[in-house]
Amino acid sequence: MELSISPQVLLARERRRKKRYRAIFSLLALTVALTTVILLINPATTQEYDLICGLEAHTHGPECWETVERQICELDESPGHVHDESCYTTRQVCICGLEDDPEHEHTEECFIEEQVLSCGMIAGEVHEHTAECIEWVDTLVCGMEDDPDHVHTDDCWQSVPIFVCKPEPGVGHVHNEYCFVQESVLTCTIPEHEHTEACYPKLKGDPHAHVEVDIDWESSFCNVELTGDWAEDLIAIAESQLGYAESDLNFVTDEYNIRHGYTRYGDWYGNRYAGWNALYVMFCMHYANIYGIPTDSVPANWMNAVRAQAERDAQEIPESEEPPDVPETEEPAEVSETEKTRGIWMEADGEPRRGDLVFFDDNADGLADRVAIVTKVTDEEILTLIGGTRGEVCEEIFEREFENIIGYLALPENPDPPVTDNTIVSLENTDGEQPMDPDGNAPVGDLRKGSGDPDGLTFDGSNPTSDDPNLLPGEPSEEPPDEPPLSPPDEPPRLVELSAQTEDGIRVTLVASSEAFPCPTDDLVLRVLDAQDAGAETDAVNADLENRGLKSLDLRWLDISVWRWEPVISEASGTDGPAEDGSGTVIDSDEFFGEAGSGDQSPETSAGPPEGDEREDGEAVETAAEMRLVEVIPTGPVEITVEGLSEDGTTMVYRADYDGSASRLDVHSEQRGRVTLITDLN
Repeated sequence: MELSISPQVLLARERRRKKRYRAIFSLLALTVALTTVILLINPATTQEYDLICGLEAHTHGPECWETVERQICELDESPGHVHDESCYTTRQVCICGLEDDPEHEHTEECFIEEQVLSCGMIAGEVHEHTAECIEWVDTLVCGMEDDPDHVHTDDCWQSVPIFVCKPEPGVGHVHNEYCFVQESVLTCTIPEHEHTEACYPKLKGDPHAHVEVDIDWESSFCNVELTGDWAEDLIAIAESQLGYAESDLNFVTDEYNIRHGYTRYGDWYGNRYAGWNALYVMFCMHYANIYGIPTDSVPANWMNAVRAQAERDAQEIPESEEPPDVPETEEPAEVSETEKTRGIWMEADGEPRRGDLVFFDDNADGLADRVAIVTKVTDEEILTLIGGTRGEVCEEIFEREFENIIGYLALPENPDPPVTDNTIVSLENTDGEQPMDPDGNAPVGDLRKGSGDPDGLTFDGSNPTSDDPNLLPGEPSEEPPDEPPLSPPDEPPRLVELSAQTEDGIRVTLVASSEAFPCPTDDLVLRVLDAQDAGAETDAVNADLENRGLKSLDLRWLDISVWRWEPVISEASGTDGPAEDGSGTVIDSDEFFGEAGSGDQSPETSAGPPEGDEREDGEAVETAAEMRLVEVIPTGPVEITVEGLSEDGTTMVYRADYDGSASRLDVHSEQRGRVTLITDLN
């Protein structure tokens, strides 16, 4: 009989078969995926954590020690003295009993020989130690007794038993509990070791990641407009750096495998991966055009340099003199006691201001570990901008009484604030009185930049009484008095840069305002020579280093001088002596350029005489033979940069004085192989 199966049954069977196949394939796919993940993870983990120390992580536990008994008694165990033949002597003993009979004559039969103990010792006597036999003495066990630099601690000492008993000769000894001590002895042969970052391969970053050049970091504050107010300019530059962080891709690791990331501040300084807490502040000071203040890349050295500068400033302040007479019409401005005593350094209890620097001693060793810029001061707190914290530039708030604050660098005011062409001082003029300046200190007229006045201000001395509202106080009326016209404004100051190089590659660059020279600056020449006969100055420097606990250094004395070309004036037209404009020694060009190491001049400064010159009478000087060199003594501050120095250690700069002594100068900024200072050449 033939059976028939309905299509619905066949369809159900097909569905069940496909469902089983899908389940099997899904299980196989899951198995393959898990196996692949495991195989991929294991090799990566092994490569990342491969150790380079070659040691097993191990800490000694109870199983690594064994308690043993150690003999501390120096006596050998013995039963004591045992008599032998040597302990006896032979003697004759009378046995006849007639010793007192005078009529008896002894014969050999009257005596016998007898052995008598003569060693004087007791057989079998022994000594056993008691508590009275031992004294415990603290003894050095570190083995560093002869090391003068080693400071002993409690771990260097150990109580050692000393036996003070002295048994008599022949007395034996039996060990007891006082002859032994219980000690734990390390029996484990595996050294103790804990894995640190140094046990793993050194990681290296990408040396090209996040690298900047000066145009990059200068663009970060391109919108900052400097005002000449040092405090505000410093904070403006510092705020422009908020959020900047050291690179997490470009880094190096030290011997402890600690990462040091790249920063623009380290790159600006000359060491890309240097600690940059202080470098951030130095960077901001540099671009805020703050000069004449000691700086250092190490906060501790920076703080010490500021303190030393404060001590020198205190010594240079003359004794107080009587104040000059002040006219009754002038009331001097009130100055607080804090302002009178405010020097470049203030202790932690001082009164900081916006723009000052605050130093922190985080480990209580008396030296600064961090430095920050003060942006705001309240009765309870100081707000700061600080670099290096959490690897970025950020704002931090500290309590005024924060114990880690060790002191402040009191930022001085800009000694040369800028004066713009449209600067006009508003004056008061009432009841026909002489006009006064805003501070009420001196009668002035119209003050504008660019006159022949030493401060760049014009005093016209006018005192108008016109009621014309369009006239500023101090401005002449339409009918000025018959007075000589104002002199035309002087040429504005410009930047002068001179450069010279010694034969062995030491390059000196001098930068100064043209106002620092008492003569025209078009034909100035810089000369650098190795100084001769500097023995006295060398001795003075070494004595200074010895007083500060430092070793003698290799000294290089350079004779740096500025010269200018001038025409030789004939006897008919005048004298050939030095000019009366601040010039000094006069030499001819052969002597100047014949000196070894006089250096090559930079393209900005011509080494030879000018092509031509013109005397006051209009006669032209056409040949270099009619020119001579006259030394120029600067009358203002100049900035000197010396390059090509040793890149190891810190460069110290001294000035050779005329009396054979030497004075140490403060370095304005220092990089590897380069040092810059601001000083007077005289």
